[in-house]
Amino acid sequence: MKILVCAALLTIGGMVATVEPAAATLVCAPGSGPGAGTMCKLCSGVVANNWRDSLIVPNTWAGSTCRLYAQSVGATSWQLGCIGQNEIHWAASQAISDTGPAIPNPNCGW
Repeated sequence: MKILVCAALLTIGGMVATVEPAAATLVCAPGSGPGAGTMCKLCSGVVANNWRDSLIVPNTWAGSTCRLYAQSVGATSWQLGCIGQNEIHWAASQAISDTGPAIPNPNCGW
């Protein structure tokens, strides 16, 4: 599955970046293993019973990258996931202080 973004303005904390369309195509999942070629990585920052901020992220993101993102948006916990055409799989949510990572099943490259 590919996700194509026409254009985007990305804001993380005080940093603003423009995402060019040519660079905004995400090819999801690794070439082999569970979920190969069918699922994308999800990263979520959460404040329980209040809000959730979830992103589809590039395959280059590691669990530590997701945790840092969640921390940067003020989340109290973070969660890794995988999204396909008709399904979402989440790992267990973790406290922002927990470096984990808990991995979803299928793992889509996490």
